[in-house]
Amino acid sequence: MHDRWQECTELISTKLSEQAFRTWIKPLVFLGFDPKDRVVRLGAPTQIKADVARKQYLRLISRSLQQHFDPDVSVHFEVLREGTDAADRADSSSDDGVGAPADD
Repeated sequence: MHDRWQECTELISTKLSEQAFRTWIKPLVFLGFDPKDRVVRLGAPTQIKADVARKQYLRLISRSLQQHFDPDVSVHFEVLREGTDAADRADSSSDDGVGAPADD
């Protein structure tokens, strides 16, 4: 599933300036895909990055995800906890690609 997110980011990178991509999309981390609810969970290193991604790039991200995951997919943004390695969070997803529940 992580490979699909990589394909999505490659597609998104062709639609944005290099600076916009590096600043707002590249920091996002694939956390999991819930096929039952058709939700892709993406983690952002800060609340600001999550907010900007949601407000300014959600349509672009959604279109890419719809091509690579499911036509009816939705996106859920989470802020990664400080001190949590993004790779560790992504690896905590179960084998079927469904991520662990979000910590609130």
